[in-house]
Amino acid sequence: EVKKKKYSVDHVVQIIKEEVIGARKKNQYQDRILGYLLTPVQVDSLNKYLNQVNKMKSENCTIPDNNLPKNIAEYKTLLAIHNLFHYNVIVGMTERMTESMQILKQILGNEFRDDKSRKDVYELFEKFAPTEASREVQNNVKTSNQTIDSKSVSDGVVLRTVNSTQGHDVSHGVFMNASKKITTSFVLELLRQDEEFMMLFREFLKYEQMIVDFAWGMHVMQHEMVLILTG
Repeated sequence: EVKKKKYSVDHVVQIIKEEVIGARKKNQYQDRILGYLLTPVQVDSLNKYLNQVNKMKSENCTIPDNNLPKNIAEYKTLLAIHNLFHYNVIVGMTERMTESMQILKQILGNEFRDDKSRKDVYELFEKFAPTEASREVQNNVKTSNQTIDSKSVSDGVVLRTVNSTQGHDVSHGVFMNASKKITTSFVLELLRQDEEFMMLFREFLKYEQMIVDFAWGMHVMQHEMVLILTG
């Protein structure tokens, strides 16, 4: 809804606060990322369990201890982290797009045994997702023939962490920019002025942050391995 309508920055902040406060009153956490990380079988099993629990609660029955944690949000988070590791997921990070492309380049290139196909893949990546080194060469060629208009270069938005030891942030997934003039970092700065809300905000995000932190660690290790393999 925020994306479809034009709101003032104060209105955007208010919407975020209302959504987060409302969710925590229902003991809900940010968990959109789980839609990508839980298998259909896991989702089905969890839904059946929760339906059974809700039915027993409505009938005032005693809920048996079947070794599932009382905190379902934490259980689903740990299950998602398990899936990342168990299925050996290749992790890309938008904040580290160059590194992510290097990982994909190595993985997809090695899918081909013949040198020509592998070379075609590598050239494709260099054309559409160049490394920093090749991008610097291309930029030097371009700037030697023309002057860069600073106004045409979009400002990079730095996503500052809400509660992370790794230097990355899941808070931007909670809301979208209402317009090009309202940046994520600016909204976060306004939210940080309310210390009481930020405590609630961090609690709201903590399980998704756990997943992102774990995935970030996987991404770093995968990229380091690519650097070792490519010399």
